[in-house]
Amino acid sequence: MALKHLFKLFSSEILIVAFGLIVGVFVARGFGVEAKGALASIAAIVGLGSALSSFGVTYSAVKLGSSNTNWIMIKFSVYGSIIALLFLVIYDLQGWSQFNVFHYILELYIILFLTIYNLQSLAFILSRSSKYYYPLAIVTGQVLAFLFLLVMFFIQQFEAIWVTLTTAAGQFFVSFYYIKKIHLSESKVRIGSLAQYLKLSLNQAPIVYITAISVHIPILALSSVSLKEVGIYSVAAASVLVLGKIPRLLHGMTIGGIMFNGSGVRSDFFKLQFVMIFLIALFHLMVSFLIQLLYGFNFLPAVSVAIILAYSMIPLIYIGLGEARLIVFEKYNTLIAYKFINVSLLVAAIFILLIFDFEFDAELIAWCIFGHRYLSFIFLIFTTRFASVRVFA
Repeated sequence: MALKHLFKLFSSEILIVAFGLIVGVFVARGFGVEAKGALASIAAIVGLGSALSSFGVTYSAVKLGSSNTNWIMIKFSVYGSIIALLFLVIYDLQGWSQFNVFHYILELYIILFLTIYNLQSLAFILSRSSKYYYPLAIVTGQVLAFLFLLVMFFIQQFEAIWVTLTTAAGQFFVSFYYIKKIHLSESKVRIGSLAQYLKLSLNQAPIVYITAISVHIPILALSSVSLKEVGIYSVAAASVLVLGKIPRLLHGMTIGGIMFNGSGVRSDFFKLQFVMIFLIALFHLMVSFLIQLLYGFNFLPAVSVAIILAYSMIPLIYIGLGEARLIVFEKYNTLIAYKFINVSLLVAAIFILLIFDFEFDAELIAWCIFGHRYLSFIFLIFTTRFASVRVFA
């Protein structure tokens, strides 16, 4: 039963990935490797900035059910986007990126506002009964981005910042409409101030920060060296994205108590782990053909990177389940300590490689991710035992 619920959601996630793949393939085919890298680099900059300035409020957004939800979300997005913009300016002054923040200051502020609002609203929508608005919002953003890419292709001028802005705007229109028009009050909760809103999120904020750093820092470090290598890495990461959806959905659904609770947890886990390994092996056999077919000969270096990233996903099902258990049992400090140590080692390894002038490319970053995930798996086993949390319970 647990697997049935998971793959029901997985089917809708595949639709989202498919539309995103179309946009990615069009950028790669129409504008080349460096354009793909520029788009991934901007996405990482915006992603890290918005995550660090959101203070974990996606958790608060899920908890809200009052009529003033939309106002609180907009109000927080205004302040959060200002903080995020300051972060990006400081980041640009350090000279770590090939992207000129000051040149696109207005566009970046709008993107950050839309992104922070979307983080809250989409988390809220996903927790409600009208779940189809979540994929609708994502797909709408991707469709608008694709239409904008068509225009840029005809005029032969690529601007990654405008693709990012169009995507965020499309998601905003759908999610804003849902919150404003579709959502009905589901409880008597009343949040009258930002202070109350933030208070609900404080125990989740460090987890959000650490996760954002682990996701975006590898790309930002790579972008400081070569946009071409970022393009190769982004294609490899996109290729394994469908596989990564399984642990992500497992994590979220376990927190929600929808699945992986009860006597059959261990059995369901091993079944899902077997499916995951089978899909990874199948991916290994087909990845060279798929990347060449979709992206072209110029992206063949992404094949080895994609294979490394695929095999790095084997421990993610256990990690997703174990971390969710720690959250369910409110072992926040333990979870934060465990994630902080793991991510610190990842960031330290990346910057040591940069400082000592290793051949810093997409494949090296993939090996860093590989080591990070297996080390996380080992640490989590000891962490759950230390916290007296049974993962298979």
